[in-house]
Amino acid sequence: ITVDLGPFTVTEIMLDSIGVEMVEMLKVVEPPVVVIDLGPTHHLGSKAVAILVNAWRLLRARHGRIAFCKLNPYSREVLRTLQLDRHWEVYATLDDATAALRGSAEKARRASAANE
Repeated sequence: ITVDLGPFTVTEIMLDSIGVEMVEMLKVVEPPVVVIDLGPTHHLGSKAVAILVNAWRLLRARHGRIAFCKLNPYSREVLRTLQLDRHWEVYATLDDATAALRGSAEKARRASAANE
């Protein structure tokens, strides 16, 4: 699954809602392999980082993978400062991120089909 948050202004209240909805989606997405396109993001504040950390932890707990792509220089610096770039898969383009996770998604689909 690819998540594109789109080019719009997000308020603090909207971030709470986005975070709740994202967690609910990530609890059930199959396979648990997700790319989040941060290209439209101009500012990566603490609340947004918390949502992304929660998404990463949730997918790790489900033995899945998450990747982020198209970060602007400011967002890259935020991840570097928080040392999240050491733990997260970050790619320049959506195609790069999708290609990197494609094998994991296909493997998870095959495993799921074998268990049915």
